[in-house]
Amino acid sequence: ITLGGLFDNVFDRFGNQYSLQDLAIDTTNTSNPGARVQLLCTNAGYFNLYFEQGSGMEGNSAIEISRRDVICQLFNDLSTFIIPANINVRVNLWIRDINHYVTNPATSNVLGLATSMYIIPEPIYGLTSGIIDGEVWKTINSGQNSFTSVASPFHINENNIFYHGIMAFNFSNPSNNWHLDLTSIPPATDHDFYPVALHEATHALGFASLIDFNGLSKLGLNNQYYSRFDTF
Repeated sequence: ITLGGLFDNVFDRFGNQYSLQDLAIDTTNTSNPGARVQLLCTNAGYFNLYFEQGSGMEGNSAIEISRRDVICQLFNDLSTFIIPANINVRVNLWIRDINHYVTNPATSNVLGLATSMYIIPEPIYGLTSGIIDGEVWKTINSGQNSFTSVASPFHINENNIFYHGIMAFNFSNPSNNWHLDLTSIPPATDHDFYPVALHEATHALGFASLIDFNGLSKLGLNNQYYSRFDTF
């Protein structure tokens, strides 16, 4: 997809690798409706939230709508704290099924996760290490879709062509009682969805480390890249 394939490898903050094609936004898939995503937030500030089937927020049931209302409100609120370089450029977030990332979420204590995507150039002139920024951060701070100068050809009028980040939440574990009412204080036995989602959203915004347990990069031995957050 990119010129010479130099930027076709994309990673999340956990070290999972994607092809850039994996991150192409598809709202019109007719051959595989399960792969289709929906843009359901009417106002999420500077963010487009695309919900995939299985995310727990894509349907029309009361509980799915309540979950969706919380996360849409969260990104609307976050946008009041963010001063982007261009208010007309949106960040595309893929709200995914937690099963893609967690083994047996029905018994897992993981509540949620979020990550920016990180584009790693193929080794050029021996360069295989350094500090990189995520696509979410770059889009907000550059004032243009971060994929504009990467994908070739890039259809400039299709600003929603790739995802900049991913989020997923665990609604499968029956012991997780989620508090979804934005107007009341949750009981001590419940997980308050808003602050959990806020915590995860900060990871997508760039508060995330790429340092693995062994001190090397999570992106692999051939990609010793670290995040801006790691410089602190």
